[in-house]
Amino acid sequence: MEPFRTLTSLAAPLDRTNVDTDQIIPKQFLKRIQRTGYGEFLFFDWRRTASGDPDPSFPLNDPRYKGTQILIAGKNFGTTTGTVKFGTTTATVNSWSATQITATTPSVTNGNYNITVTNSSSQVSNAIQYTVLTAKLIPITFTVNNASPTSVGDYIFLTGNTVELSNWSTTWDAAVGPMLTPNYPNWFLVASVPAGQTIQFKFIKIAANGAVTWEAGSNHQFTVPTSGSTTMLLDFDGDRSIREAGNGRYSMTPVIAVVSVQ
Repeated sequence: MEPFRTLTSLAAPLDRTNVDTDQIIPKQFLKRIQRTGYGEFLFFDWRRTASGDPDPSFPLNDPRYKGTQILIAGKNFGTTTGTVKFGTTTATVNSWSATQITATTPSVTNGNYNITVTNSSSQVSNAIQYTVLTAKLIPITFTVNNASPTSVGDYIFLTGNTVELSNWSTTWDAAVGPMLTPNYPNWFLVASVPAGQTIQFKFIKIAANGAVTWEAGSNHQFTVPTSGSTTMLLDFDGDRSIREAGNGRYSMTPVIAVVSVQ
């Protein structure tokens, strides 16, 4: 893949302010597991009339802008500094211009926050969700063998006790996943977890109808290394004792192989 340096393209005007991600790709289309094919959903609500037909007044439906790769939209921050809030906590604004705001994350507990911007005219933006992490993140490859049997539309997910592991969420939208299964019934997923923290987690099956099947027994517990990356292999419903074996290696009872790679 070539690095991005210069893009030369016809530009389409979008004479609107406050263009947000909920309009660029509406949330109902973000549940897809495919990584491609999102073009037809771009500005889905704005590009169509109430009857579902293409709106000829929307610029991207104008044949003159077919194939455009640059969209020029309006601006609405203003040049006078306003306020940025994480939930109800006000952040320190480092810089403010009509097109860009830089602010420092305030001292708040880890979790999900709605960020809003209020300009000098007291206009409040739509809320954008932002996650304040527990600590710097370490990648861990979670592999679970012999997972609960699945049917078409069922998937295995990961959930746990930190915001990075969804705070024990059990829905498709919130739990970590879905995991991948190139060697059924074994599933894997790379997840980022807080360095140096002791985490608890379990694997769950979310069926096509939303029904949730939990692993039996107590939670898995593991202290995340402060550096490197880790591969963790476990059995679904297996023993939950993970212990440090020295030299950056971790083992379980029975031993299935958990290796820390520096």
